[in-house]
Amino acid sequence: MKTLSVCAYLRVVIQFKFDGLIKEKKSRQQLLLQKEAEAAFPLIDLDKDGIVTPEELMARKEFDSDGDGVVTAEDLKTRFGDDGAKDWDLETFAETLWYKMKYIFDSPEAAEEEKSEEESPEAQEVIPPTDEPVIEGEVDEEEEDFDEDVDDYIDETEVDVDGDDKTDNTSGEPMPEYDEETKKLIQAALEARRNFDEVEKQLKDVESDLSELDRYTKHDYGPKHEFLPLDKQCFEYSEREYIYKLCFYEKVTQRPKAGGGETSLGTWEKWDGPEGNRYGRMLFSSGVQCWNGPKRSAQVEVHCGLDNELLSASEPNRCEYHFTFTSPAVCDLPDDEAVMHDEL
Repeated sequence: MKTLSVCAYLRVVIQFKFDGLIKEKKSRQQLLLQKEAEAAFPLIDLDKDGIVTPEELMARKEFDSDGDGVVTAEDLKTRFGDDGAKDWDLETFAETLWYKMKYIFDSPEAAEEEKSEEESPEAQEVIPPTDEPVIEGEVDEEEEDFDEDVDDYIDETEVDVDGDDKTDNTSGEPMPEYDEETKKLIQAALEARRNFDEVEKQLKDVESDLSELDRYTKHDYGPKHEFLPLDKQCFEYSEREYIYKLCFYEKVTQRPKAGGGETSLGTWEKWDGPEGNRYGRMLFSSGVQCWNGPKRSAQVEVHCGLDNELLSASEPNRCEYHFTFTSPAVCDLPDDEAVMHDEL
């Protein structure tokens, strides 16, 4: 009970920090959007009259939606809807139009970052081909989780605010040198990006802490946490055809010695020992379904031993696996403590 109380307290503390970071992230995100808009506005406002017009938007080649090399009113409508036909001051531009165009706007910062990456030794390193097939349309998990409210318009890398790189990254045409005010706006946007990235990193760290704490409170590690050191540890047993792997509180798998991928024999469900010896058996369920049969499952008998070791593997019934594991963790596990733990 005491351990659970401490865990509950820690979760409240971490959750409070997490909620605060969420608010901070939203605040810095809004500031980032504002600073990005302020840096982009003078680059679009060609006559510097404080108003961005449709004609000035047409001067931006990246807004060409049909690829014919000419930006027309129809292109602006395709890109921005009715907003493409309006005039914008800085305030309304930052509030409405910038969010629609930031993902296609060719910023000088993005061009400089692309140039830096091409010149870096890492970019020139030849990556060996992979044996894994490329599936068209497949999306990486990290790309799925990418926050769409944040793009790579401005990166942490310092940019050429002095205007030394005078080549447009899309047309190859000369770019004007930035005045002092524009340079300051670009630096302010860079600082906003760094601040946002900082809080986003903190948020990911706290999310990881919450995940680990939830895992800790979810699993039963024994009355005195005897099995805690085994959490996430994996043990293998090799026999004639297969290599079996047991990962505590996670999964049991098998893979052919001749080569091939792993097959799930079950994921962690619970301690399933008889009364008075609860920690004498583990149950793993919901593995890969057998052909014309049930889903695979596994029972792991745990016995006292000097070492943590997976000693045997068998399949007494079709798609039902049995393993024997030894561990010093169960050698001094009194029955009365196990019963008391159940009652708590």
